[in-house]
Amino acid sequence: MRAAIWVAIQCEPNFQGCGGILPKTILVVDDNQEFLELIDLLLKNAGYDVVLADSAFKAMEILEENIPDAMILDIMMPVRNGLEFLENLRWEPRYENVPIVVLTAMTLTDEEREFVDAFSVAYLDKGQTTKVVDCLKKILPED
Repeated sequence: MRAAIWVAIQCEPNFQGCGGILPKTILVVDDNQEFLELIDLLLKNAGYDVVLADSAFKAMEILEENIPDAMILDIMMPVRNGLEFLENLRWEPRYENVPIVVLTAMTLTDEEREFVDAFSVAYLDKGQTTKVVDCLKKILPED
């Protein structure tokens, strides 16, 4: 089981009621239920709509119905890992404009890091989880 230190960041939500800016939707893909709960809280506190998937297969089911504004993806998952999922996703034209942030506790080899750099917009170690909101603000356009 992976361990991390979690700190909630309080940010102004970008949704301000009727007539306000609609929140961006973030799909989070990770097999660790504790992490999903914590990242859900972190992102909701920052004003994002959050959709959680506990596997790559569940994420694909979600993506068939709705395309998120961005995705946060773990690498270490059973059955179909995040690298396989990322590669398959990038070959699908309908998902090519979805920014993907890889957030993992796994130490990547140089080859894996090059792959992640080529197919995602950012790579963060799970020890940097509190930087996710700042990262999303940088990669998602303001409406």
